[in-house]
Amino acid sequence: MNHKAVLNGYLVRDGGLPPCSCGFEWGETIAYGNTTITQNKLMGESFWVIITGLDSLTTYHFRAFATNSIGTAYGDDKSFATGIAEVVAASVVTLPATMITEHAARINGMIEEDADKFSYVRFQWGLTKEYGANTTWVGGFVEGMAFFVDLNELAEGTGYHFRAQLKQDSIVSGQDMVFSTLSPTGPLTLITEDQAYLLEASG
Repeated sequence: MNHKAVLNGYLVRDGGLPPCSCGFEWGETIAYGNTTITQNKLMGESFWVIITGLDSLTTYHFRAFATNSIGTAYGDDKSFATGIAEVVAASVVTLPATMITEHAARINGMIEEDADKFSYVRFQWGLTKEYGANTTWVGGFVEGMAFFVDLNELAEGTGYHFRAQLKQDSIVSGQDMVFSTLSPTGPLTLITEDQAYLLEASG
C-alpha cells in the first residue's frame, strides 16, 4: 500500500454564498466510502488533496464536492488505476536561503517524499560543511510541506553552509547550500548558485 494520488477540483460557481467547503469522496466503487478533509474556497479557485495508502493494481473512483448554506453540489465521477507498488524512500530538499541581512537569514527546506510517514525536520548549519550547529527537531511534516528557521546574530559579510534534514526511522539529509550575509559597504553584488534541482513530478 505504497501508492498515493493527488485529487484536483475547481469551484466553478458558489451560488452567491461564499465560501464553500470543498473536498473529495473516493473509493474503489462509485459508492466511494472515503471523504477527504475540506478546504474553504471561493468561486474560481482550485483545490487539491493527496490521498495515500492505495493498493496496487486497483481502480479508484473519486468526485469533488462543495458545501455551503445552500447545500452540497458534486462533480462528475472520475477514476484512475494504480500500478505495481514500489518501495519509496523518504527525501528532503534544501532550498535557497531568503531574507538575508547583515546579521540574519532564513534557511528553507521541503519534504520531497515522506514514504507515507510523518516526519521530523531540522537544519544543520555552520561556517563549513562540518556545520557544527543543529536547529531543534520539529514534527508533523508530510510530503510537499515547506519549513524554515530564522538564524540571527550572524557575522556580517560571512558565508554559511546549511542543509535540511528529515527524521523517521533514520535521518536523511538534503544537499549542502551556502549563503553569505551582507556587508555594510561595497558595490551591488549578485551570485548565481551553481546548483539547480529538479523535483520529480508524480503521475
